[in-house]
Amino acid sequence: MGPPSSGGLTIGEALNILEGFELGAVLREEALHDYLEASKLSFADRNAFLGDADDVYVPLAELLSQAFTDERRELIGPTAAEPPVAPSDPCPHDDDPEVCEASAGPSASSAGSTTHLAVADASGNS
Repeated sequence: MGPPSSGGLTIGEALNILEGFELGAVLREEALHDYLEASKLSFADRNAFLGDADDVYVPLAELLSQAFTDERRELIGPTAAEPPVAPSDPCPHDDDPEVCEASAGPSASSAGSTTHLAVADASGNS
């Protein structure tokens, strides 16, 4: 599902980061470490750049690009990154960086946000 939902992008970025690891060839603990670190990085980017595409530019292609995820993968080391993990700028990997910079998405310091609520009654009607 596309923006403003963030699940697809976040999972896609994490999987693209993990693409560079041989997860089946390492101990389970190391594979889980790599998975958790890739998830930290993709959630940091999600928090910085995702929003309602009707209101802000959401750099989906940039966040999922091979160049960007290769760069993010390099940040994964043998020990866990200290939180909070900083987002990275996906715009240098865009074919038209002026578009990305001119309409950058929300950041942690942006005012306002959206909330998703799912409501059901006792009969399960939503």
